[in-house]
Amino acid sequence: MMDESKTCSGENNNWVELTQEAGRNEIVFNNFRKFDITKRIVDGYPSNTSVDYLLTLKKEQDIDIFIDIWESIDQFMSPDNSIFYKGKKLTPATGRHVVNVSNYINFFGKDILNKEVCEIGAGWGGEMVVFNKLKKNYFPLNDGKNYSIFDLTSSIALIKKFAAANKVECNFRDVSNSKVVEYDLVISNGAFSEMGASLQEEYFEKIISKSNNGYFITNFDTHSKKMGGWSTNEFVDRLNSADKKNIQVLDIEKCVSKFESEAGNKLIVFGEVSMRGVRSRPVSSKILLLLLRVIDIIPRVTLKIKKILINKVL
Repeated sequence: MMDESKTCSGENNNWVELTQEAGRNEIVFNNFRKFDITKRIVDGYPSNTSVDYLLTLKKEQDIDIFIDIWESIDQFMSPDNSIFYKGKKLTPATGRHVVNVSNYINFFGKDILNKEVCEIGAGWGGEMVVFNKLKKNYFPLNDGKNYSIFDLTSSIALIKKFAAANKVECNFRDVSNSKVVEYDLVISNGAFSEMGASLQEEYFEKIISKSNNGYFITNFDTHSKKMGGWSTNEFVDRLNSADKKNIQVLDIEKCVSKFESEAGNKLIVFGEVSMRGVRSRPVSSKILLLLLRVIDIIPRVTLKIKKILINKVL
């Protein structure tokens, strides 16, 4: 599994201890998303970011399917950073997973759900669960395990527990013992850009350089560089040196959310990429997000007013 000493989250002893305890303790697992450390490491989004993700999904033909899966996942581990939309309680961290998987389908085609996919750094396994639930919806006869995870040893029991709760399965891989596998899609949402250079080199040579398509949300310049790792430009240069096709740094605000853009994150893709994942945003969406931010700083505005505004505009 991943070497904890060479990653941002792995260096955080509180995070490592909490994930280990959540993997073996039912009470900790059931309250995992209430812990402050969880919110800081993987769940630290403003609640209104859920609205931004809804706006990104708005043009999806199957938006109701995506939202149903979103709600079903948020029933676990007691998240408390949510909005209400059409009677559904939705959190931004899960919304990000849903948007990312919808992007995989839009960029690489729906058949990507049936192909060999790996994720570098999976948090508690949210993206893997969204992926597998969508796969069950679109391809109910294909129940093979085609989603592999590379992650911290300390996170494996938690991810297995979360997968079992959602009735899905995945494979777990160890990069240090991994054989060369040509994945159809390699993905990473922050994890690869929060490593030191030696671990990045190992993942690149064994996994990324051998994969046909890639989707990376990155923060190299704010995280990896501090650990002696790569910059955005260095990663793009390495992709070029590996002869990857259609390497693009896309507009992350259009593809994912305004919050990602404000956080300084990048979206880097390569391979057989369609531009269906790049969505245009209506002016009304920007106005809605601005109104919700203003409302958040006015203490007398009630949750009921926020619900009405979200449901009216969306």
